[in-house]
Amino acid sequence: MCVDISDAQDEAAYYRDTGKRNAVAGPEQRRSIVPWYATFREGMKQRFLLTSYLFEVAERTLVRHGFYHLNVVQGGNIFDLERSAWTYRTVSDRYPFDSGYAPRDLEGGVAKELEKVTRLQQALAARNIPLNLVVYPWPAQLVHDTEESRQVHIWRNRCGGRCKRFISVFPDFFALKK
Repeated sequence: MCVDISDAQDEAAYYRDTGKRNAVAGPEQRRSIVPWYATFREGMKQRFLLTSYLFEVAERTLVRHGFYHLNVVQGGNIFDLERSAWTYRTVSDRYPFDSGYAPRDLEGGVAKELEKVTRLQQALAARNIPLNLVVYPWPAQLVHDTEESRQVHIWRNRCGGRCKRFISVFPDFFALKK
């Protein structure tokens, strides 16, 4: 099982349990503010493939030289989204998805994740199926975080003898970054 960095926000602010056989529901409509550059790039990608490729080469060159402020995805700057920032900076517990972690708050979201993995692990154990757990970084962790990210600590501690294997690929990605 791979644990995604955004699961904490999903559990805190996006999904809610319905009580029907462990089902979940999300909001009927997702609202987000799409930066102008992301809209521009998406339009270019759909209409001008070669030009879009040239822009992508230029963007990658900027990133390679330390320019980590590109709003090329819907949520904004891929290198500092609220969804992934909780491991290296304070995030908002006041605002709802996708600006923050309300109504449950970050710690509530993490607790909900841990609870769901515990239930999954119990269901697997009843069938004699071991659980392997993998964590991996998003681009923001590679820029702002460390190999021993808060996410790595949470899930390594959670596995502590209860998982067949805990695998963090953070070191591999950080080695590649170097």
